[in-house]
Amino acid sequence: MAVLLPMFSAEAKLAQTDNCTAVCDSASSAMLTVRGSLTSSSDTIVVWLLTDEGSLMRVAATDTLNAGQFAFSLNVPCEVRKYSITTPDKHVDVDFYASGGMEVSVRGRADCLATWKVESPAPEQRLENALRETAESYEIQRETVLTDYYRLGDKLKNGENIDREQMKMLKAQLDTLKAQTFSCEMGVLEQWPINEQWLEKLSSIAAYCEILPTLMDRPRAINLYNRLSDEQKASDQGQRMLWALYPENKVKEGMKSPDGNFISPDGKQHKLAEFRGKYVLVDFWFNGCLPCRRSIPELGEVSKQYKGRLEVVSLSLDAMKVWVDATDEHPITWNNWNDKKGRNGLYAKYPTQGVPFYVLLSPDGTVITMQAGYAEGVIKELLKKHIAD
Repeated sequence: MAVLLPMFSAEAKLAQTDNCTAVCDSASSAMLTVRGSLTSSSDTIVVWLLTDEGSLMRVAATDTLNAGQFAFSLNVPCEVRKYSITTPDKHVDVDFYASGGMEVSVRGRADCLATWKVESPAPEQRLENALRETAESYEIQRETVLTDYYRLGDKLKNGENIDREQMKMLKAQLDTLKAQTFSCEMGVLEQWPINEQWLEKLSSIAAYCEILPTLMDRPRAINLYNRLSDEQKASDQGQRMLWALYPENKVKEGMKSPDGNFISPDGKQHKLAEFRGKYVLVDFWFNGCLPCRRSIPELGEVSKQYKGRLEVVSLSLDAMKVWVDATDEHPITWNNWNDKKGRNGLYAKYPTQGVPFYVLLSPDGTVITMQAGYAEGVIKELLKKHIAD
C-alpha cells in the first residue's frame, strides 16, 4: 500500500519554530490554544482535553460545542508533549503534539473522532497525522464497534442479561480492526526515519504482536525492530520490544523469576531476593486501572492473613510522580515498589496481557503460577490453592 506522507514547506516550518521560540524564550511555560470546528447536529457534545501523566491521562479542561465550535486555553510547559482530546461517550482519543505558545486547530465530524484532523506546529504532528490518515477507514469502523461493545459491557455491569456471543463477536472484530490499523501504520514507519515518536509506535505494535499473535504480522514488526541501533535495542524500551517480539523467551511457570532494582516510597532500594524463604505475590498494577484499585483491600487482607509466610509486592508501572500521588491516595501498607521502567521493566519479562497481573513465587524464587485480571475473591482463591494452611 502506497502511503502519502504530509509535507511542510521550509518557510512554514521556520515560521512555526520562530513563533514558539519567541513566546517561550522568557518562560518555562506559556499558553496553549486548541480550537475545534466540528460538523455537528448537536451543541450538547462535551469535549475533553487530556494531559499525559505517564500511564494516566487526566482531564485538564472541558468545553461544550457551541455552533460546532470548542476552544481550550491553558498554561503548559514550553516543550513538545503529547496531549489528547476526546468526548465522554467515546472510548478513543485523538492524540496530538504541542507545547506552550502554540495554536492547534481541529476539524472533523463531531460524531466520529477517527475523522478529526489536527493541525499543530509541532514537528511530531507530521508523523501522528500520517499514522492517523493511513488507517482512518479501519479506525472509523473500530470506533463504531467499540461503541456497541461498551454498551453491552455497561449492561453486563448493571446486571442485565446480554448476548454473550455477540459480545465475543464484537471483541473479535475489534482485534481484527486493531491488527489492520497496525498493518497500515507499519507501512508509514517503513518510510519514516527513526525518532522517539517512531519508537513509541513500534513499541505498541510489538506489544500487540504478543497480545494478538495470530492477527499481527510479527515478521514485519521484527524487520522494523532490526532497524534499531545497538544502543536503541539495549534501552529499556528496546528490551521491552525484544521480549514482546520473541515471546518464547518469556518467563514460564517452573522457571526462576528474574529480579530487578526496585525503590520504595521512602527511597530505599529493594530486590525480590530479599524475601527468599517466603512466598512472594507480585502484583503488577497502575493507578489508572480500576480493577487494580479494586483489588487493594483484598491484597491488604491476604498480606495480614499470611503474615510471616508471604510477602505481597505491589509493583507499580506508573511514572514516578503518578506513583507517588497514588501512594498518598491508596492505603498500601505492604511492599509498594517501582522499578522506574514502567512496562519496560520486570513486567516485560512475563507473558502479561494487561493489569492487574499476579505472579506467585515459591520460597526459592520459582514461579508457581501467574494470573491476569481481578474479581472479588480471586487473590484469596489463588493463594489458598498453592499455600497450605
